[in-house]
Amino acid sequence: MNREVLKILRCFHALTGSDTTSYLAGHSKKTCWEVFKVHHNLLRGIGNIPVLTDQTIKDAEEFVCKIYGAAAASSTNEVRVSMFVKGVTNDKLPPTSDALLYHIKRSHYQALVWRQAHVQYPVLPPPETMGWKMEENSLIPELSSLPPVPKACEELTSCTCSTGCRTKLCSCKKTKIPCIASCICKTSGEPCRNITF
Repeated sequence: MNREVLKILRCFHALTGSDTTSYLAGHSKKTCWEVFKVHHNLLRGIGNIPVLTDQTIKDAEEFVCKIYGAAAASSTNEVRVSMFVKGVTNDKLPPTSDALLYHIKRSHYQALVWRQAHVQYPVLPPPETMGWKMEENSLIPELSSLPPVPKACEELTSCTCSTGCRTKLCSCKKTKIPCIASCICKTSGEPCRNITF
């Protein structure tokens, strides 16, 4: 592996999951590594300069599409639709383009921190502009600017819980929407415990 590829390793680590950035659902470092070996150039802009460019965001999203097996796609929204119509469950879908943007911002910020770890006064953008928000003097990851499920789609999701949605296996609970009349829990005789709304 040449020196240029080694420089991109921090970008790969930040984007695919570290102590401060989340991982990509359903994909370990090992599966992501296979994509990185071929398409590492798509991550060369992450953490290089304080300003996160549109091209860097586009390239990182393309890299994530490849991780989810969609070599020709350039948007995770396209990949989500393709996987959804094949019957893939919600928890195995890639993030929306909107949610991924916030993840890319946090990954970029983390890679910047690592790149300048040896510098006494690193040049970093404000974290609030890089996928974080301040709540009660703590930085909290900002996950998306859109609701988790569009209102029109809430009626399409229903659970098959016969035990009152007690566990995290409840599909409604996973997607953080209330159970509706078509959910099995409503007719099971058990009180619904989906209190995610």
